[in-house]
Amino acid sequence: MPGMSLRVVLVAIALLCCGAMLWIVGYLALGGAPPAYFVLVVLALAVVATVAAVLVLLMRDRRETAGGPFALRSGAPAATAAAPDELDPATGVLSSPAFMDHLEATLRQGGGALLLIDATQFSVRRPHRQLASRDEALRLIAQTIRTSVRSDDLVGRTGADQFGVYLKGATDGVSAQVARRICESVENTIYLNEERTIGALSVNIGGAMTRPGLIEPYLRTARTMLGRAKRAGRGRFVVASLAQA
Repeated sequence: MPGMSLRVVLVAIALLCCGAMLWIVGYLALGGAPPAYFVLVVLALAVVATVAAVLVLLMRDRRETAGGPFALRSGAPAATAAAPDELDPATGVLSSPAFMDHLEATLRQGGGALLLIDATQFSVRRPHRQLASRDEALRLIAQTIRTSVRSDDLVGRTGADQFGVYLKGATDGVSAQVARRICESVENTIYLNEERTIGALSVNIGGAMTRPGLIEPYLRTARTMLGRAKRAGRGRFVVASLAQA
């Protein structure tokens, strides 16, 4: 049952319990005794209200531990608002120049986390005859990245097989959580290549926590972390803290 429905039920039961208790008090004040079955009904309602309250609290805690303000918005894939000429036609995310422009403007407003995502699995085996399936794989990876971040985070294509993500206001823990989410989501994505066989995808991610300032130092740090992630194996990520950046 959705959290909002539980709250409605909880409020309704609480009102019924209050009304019943007032009726019992009035009954006793007049010198009578309420029927036993009525007392049992009130007690049952109180138990149901207690259980519903516990469920509401558990659902709230689960949402908070699942990412808090960085949890995905249900039903709407993340996408950066951009003009059509700012988008990469092959993947639908920001082009490299547009991503850098948006990143520079965003960095002036506050800190966050910069992630560089390299499509490692198919980039080592990409003969020209498989160019169509390579483009399809890039499109699928871009779509997976977009659905792994919030709608106001920046997502762009920064290289032939590379994407960039900027998580506005992210902490170290959140950036690592999002990086892990992207790696796992990409690995769970399959596609049919030109030989009509199932192709596997994977990415490596290097990141840097940022403060307001220039782009280049954080790009260098993210590239360094990306190199470390790639040396560690497929599907790995490394995010540098502010002290390392």
